[in-house]
Amino acid sequence: IDFEEAVSFWGSNFGKVNARAMFTEVVEVSEGERTVITKELWVAFWQQVKQSGYTDEEISSEVKNIMEGGSWVDWKDSRVPAHVNSQSVGRQAKTGMVSND
Repeated sequence: IDFEEAVSFWGSNFGKVNARAMFTEVVEVSEGERTVITKELWVAFWQQVKQSGYTDEEISSEVKNIMEGGSWVDWKDSRVPAHVNSQSVGRQAKTGMVSND
């Protein structure tokens, strides 16, 4: 998936914000770098989320939420998405994820 496809997927639900957050967390690139998320990068991202202590159920639930158009969330892992900082963090789910919803 490339950045434009991700923006299109989220559309009017803060498409660029969600896409930038996903790309900077999954690919760990600086803003502005053009790249794609490969299957290998996607799987590696979710493996490191699981290694951070999340259950398969928590991960599956969030992937379902994303597929239904929900916002990208910041997992309490070693990575930080582009849109999360100390002043912009919104709700924090019971699982330790945060989102700017």
